[in-house]
Amino acid sequence: MAGRDISRRFLLITIGVIAVGVVVSSCGTGPPTRGEQRAPDGYPVHDERPSHEVPEPSDDPSDDQRPAEPESSSSFDAERGDDSADDPQIESDRDPHSVATAALPGALYPVSLPDSAARGRYHDAEIRAIEYRAAGEYFEAISAYARAVRAAIDDNAPAEVVDRLATVLEDTIREISLTKRTDNLIGVVRRPVEDAFVLEVSTPRGAFVSAPITVAYRDARPDGRTAVRTASLQTDAAGRVEFVPPALTTPGRETVTMVLDLSPFIAPVTSLETDDAVVARIRGVAAEKRVAFVYIIESRAREIRTSVAVVETDIAGNPLATDTTANAMTRLLIGEGFTVTPGTVDARPARSLTGEAAARFLRTAVDPDVQRVVFGTVRITGFEEDNGFVVTVSGEVSMIELETGVTVSRVSATQRSRGQSSSAAISAAFRAIGIRFGQDIVAAFP
Repeated sequence: MAGRDISRRFLLITIGVIAVGVVVSSCGTGPPTRGEQRAPDGYPVHDERPSHEVPEPSDDPSDDQRPAEPESSSSFDAERGDDSADDPQIESDRDPHSVATAALPGALYPVSLPDSAARGRYHDAEIRAIEYRAAGEYFEAISAYARAVRAAIDDNAPAEVVDRLATVLEDTIREISLTKRTDNLIGVVRRPVEDAFVLEVSTPRGAFVSAPITVAYRDARPDGRTAVRTASLQTDAAGRVEFVPPALTTPGRETVTMVLDLSPFIAPVTSLETDDAVVARIRGVAAEKRVAFVYIIESRAREIRTSVAVVETDIAGNPLATDTTANAMTRLLIGEGFTVTPGTVDARPARSLTGEAAARFLRTAVDPDVQRVVFGTVRITGFEEDNGFVVTVSGEVSMIELETGVTVSRVSATQRSRGQSSSAAISAAFRAIGIRFGQDIVAAFP
């Protein structure tokens, strides 16, 4: 009986304790804590700042405008197993202009670093150009920068953007160096220059291989004159090209020009039909990539044994038995230091011959050691009586190499002379034209 009473009391105490706990939990206990308010139902209402507390002023004036720090996503990355944030390779592949602002809201992007859409088409070309330039691929870099400039112009990008891209393009072109390794060569008439002109093309990365070079030079034409011709070359593994100019038939100072051909690579800009200053600047920088080599063609005509054979004819074309023209030429050439065989050659049988046919005849008519012959015809073309006699003569002579039959030089002239008698006037005219022929030959072979 006593044990049953004890059990009943324990049960009643337990029920009482449980009831008290339920009441306490439903009503809440204690006053509101700091930063906490109570609703009429007893539950707390949270506020970012206690209503009874005034914030202290900040020393930093930018605090009121400072955006909230973005929440870190590292816990989310850890849950999904994404470790790209720690991968340096993945980080390097990101857009370098957007990485710095990737965590900021779009409205807070700085003006200096707009997103790709705002930058326009030129941005992609510029990124490629930067990569090409860093890799030492200069033609690809120049081409990409040119496309970037063109895109910026076409898209009406701000002037400072176009100017910046053009400046970088110009700087890239200027990094290519053209260096002459030979210059001031000496050649001889009718012989190729013995040495070659050598150009070396390089960049800060070393030799520029397979660079296209355009060579401009003078070449002899069959009529003895010269014409400008061009040749296309490419640099070898050492970044070099070599060029030997052809033989020329006249002495003097000549030049060979080598140009780095950038036209295909800057065409996106230079093809614009505009007088824009940026386009003109790029054209000008590209045009600077050229060098000029100098060589001197010397004449050895004074060292070559020469003979003179000139046929004189009357006004009807009949040969005359005189050598006034040839004698005048011989005296002048000897006085100028030419090696001329004294005496004259009877060239009347060959007066109608030219070229190789004339050379074959003259080989048998001159001394064996003679290498060249000045051969031609002079004819009386006018005869007047006017307070004496006035005679006009005209003619042409050629310097022929006997071994090859090639005409080295050709000169023509007309001369008018006066004399008290017809014979004196004729002699004066032939003598004067002979002197003129000699002077022209000396000028052609200094």
